[in-house]
Amino acid sequence: SSSGSSSGSSSGSSSGSSSGSSSGSGFNPGSGFNPGAGSDPTKNPITSSITVDSDWYTGYCERVKVTNTGSSRSSWTVTIPLKGTIQTLWSATWSLSGSDKLIASGLEWNKTLEPHGTTEFGFCANY
Repeated sequence: SSSGSSSGSSSGSSSGSSSGSSSGSGFNPGSGFNPGAGSDPTKNPITSSITVDSDWYTGYCERVKVTNTGSSRSSWTVTIPLKGTIQTLWSATWSLSGSDKLIASGLEWNKTLEPHGTTEFGFCANY
């Protein structure tokens, strides 16, 4: 027969690191359309800038440059502030939202803008 005893100790340390990446592959195009009010190109690639061509006591004329900042063709509609009553407007179709917002869209010849393309329309209004 055999008998005995064993004793001992163990100590140590362990360290490490882990890294990785995960990317998704889904696409959700959404189901609605909201042109928004800002110029965030991920939401609305159409931006506008306004130049006052003339301003007098009873009215004014403005020129509006419309730009497609996106990477694909896009039709455009812009909403801009309006003071007064439209007397004439050129190079766009238009409607009003309340009494202080002008909504303008392109005509057949300028309604679709190429990527980074621009067009202009203008109007005169009375105060």
